[in-house]
Amino acid sequence: MLDVAELFVDYRAEAARISVLRGLNLQMSRGESVGVYGSSGAGKTTLARTLLRILPPGAEVLGGTARFRDIDLFSLPEREMRAVRGGRIAMVFQEPASALNPLMRIGDQLCEGIRAHFRLDRRRARRRAAEWLSRVGLEETAACLDAYPHQLSGGQRQRALLAGALACEPELLICDEPTSSVDSLLRLRILECLRQLHARMDLSILLISHELEVLRRVSDRILELRDGILVSEPPAAGRPEVSEPTP
Repeated sequence: MLDVAELFVDYRAEAARISVLRGLNLQMSRGESVGVYGSSGAGKTTLARTLLRILPPGAEVLGGTARFRDIDLFSLPEREMRAVRGGRIAMVFQEPASALNPLMRIGDQLCEGIRAHFRLDRRRARRRAAEWLSRVGLEETAACLDAYPHQLSGGQRQRALLAGALACEPELLICDEPTSSVDSLLRLRILECLRQLHARMDLSILLISHELEVLRRVSDRILELRDGILVSEPPAAGRPEVSEPTP
């Protein structure tokens, strides 16, 4: 499904150049869940943003290829890339507070993404958004759709982002530290939700985290990002079952 080969990405800061990814290679199969582990600043988010071609100013892809099925992601015209981004490949960002528009209601934001990839009117798009909010464990979906981001908790915002990503039925879901801004109980619930979706939808997941325990609960295999390349880690076989903590 995904084949990244010899990927080099640098950041430029004034006269300095910082190499972040240096000859990175990554292969994923359909329906596989792969965890990417690394410390802060290791380049995990850079990898995710490179695949979606949403790198910040100053970042530059110096070499390498990235193929998603039969698509060369780096040579695809931007107009066609927009159909892939958010559609066939979706991403849940690390900070929901900054990923969501504070001036738009949650429902409007989710429906905007849904209608960009499906020919649905507003009513059917809203119904689809509500369905996915429910599937990721959010109750009172109507109230959530009508709320602004600041009216929701961090966990609710994170689930809203997850619902928005999944509502477009992606083949690959990239999750960048999806549990970093929630408490331990919500962390377990979000991870359990990802595990169930992975199993039921045959969904491929690229899960990024600096916590191995998080990755072991969801991933079929784990790779560590070290010195700009991905190296093998012990398999995640025998990962513990996700269970609700006792009060």
